Amino acid sequence: ANQVDIGQAGGVEAIVNGSLAHIGNAQLQSEAIGAIRTLATNLDNKSRIRDADGNRAIVSAMWVHYTNAPLLEAAFSALTNIAVNPVTNQVSRMSKNELEVIVSA
Repeated sequence: ANQVDIGQAGGVEAIVNGSLAHIGNAQLQSEAIGAIRTLATNLDNKSRIRDADGNRAIVSAMWVHYTNAPLLEAAFSALTNIAVNPVTNQVSRMSKNELEVIVSA
């Protein structure tokens, strides 16, 4: 229920905007990615994350902090949560940029 409330209140957009505004701050990126990872377990929030460019925020953080293994681990987990539809058990398509980051990590 909290995930739904946060999503409906604009929390996804606030997290993504904060992440993009402070891309160089590894601690903030870790927290933002963790929040997105958790919110992405809700089907409605997956759409909100995509619409707010949450995937781009995560991938950008991965590029900037590519030597930070814990951040990358959380980012992979978040991208997985965003990509997998729990109802159909199918994976949505990733962008070329998302795939490049994953391959180079």
